[in-house]
Amino acid sequence: MLALALAIVAALSAAPPKRPAEPQEARTWEARIRKVYEPTSIPSSTFEPQSKLIAGPTCPKGRAEAFRIGFAPWALKVELAPKNPRSFSKLRVVVRKLAPGVDGYTTYRSAMARGCRLDKSGEALFQTGGYWISVQGTCGSKELFPYEVADFLKVFNEPGAAAPAELIYAACSVPPKFMTLKEAKAEGARERNVGGVQLPGARRPDKPGAQKPGKP
Repeated sequence: MLALALAIVAALSAAPPKRPAEPQEARTWEARIRKVYEPTSIPSSTFEPQSKLIAGPTCPKGRAEAFRIGFAPWALKVELAPKNPRSFSKLRVVVRKLAPGVDGYTTYRSAMARGCRLDKSGEALFQTGGYWISVQGTCGSKELFPYEVADFLKVFNEPGAAAPAELIYAACSVPPKFMTLKEAKAEGARERNVGGVQLPGARRPDKPGAQKPGKP
């Protein structure tokens, strides 16, 4: 009996930590993201229930100013691994619930007026309905990032989601700028040849000659 009890204790101690319970709004955002990306990517997610201060832009060297967006009661992180890395890039999407009264766009406008910029190699930022959303890419796939941002706009077409009027866009040390959703969609519709792959056609499985997800 003692041996059995010790075995049970050992098994329990070796079990992975249980994922924290998520509010319905976090589960709703995850479902929206999965619906848009599951045809082309393999999503995995984590949930952080603790309140954290959201970092803002970084100012030029020598400045003492530090910009912060405000506190977020929780954060949902969704990693997206592409099935076809030639046409789609690896992404991380972070959805944060904003504390009441927090305005990320105002913070960024103030920081950008002082020459501050984003740290990330590629990032698009959205504020909508009390949420702060970050779509993060890499410099290794910077040519694909405009298409990723345009694809993410489809998330706002899902039931209950409110599309923002604008977003903040930056890629690979380029100073951040505000864009309208119309401008972001236009960037995602531009024809480009990236490594022998014609975009955006190769990202559309329904188009003749397009590469199917998972087939490089």
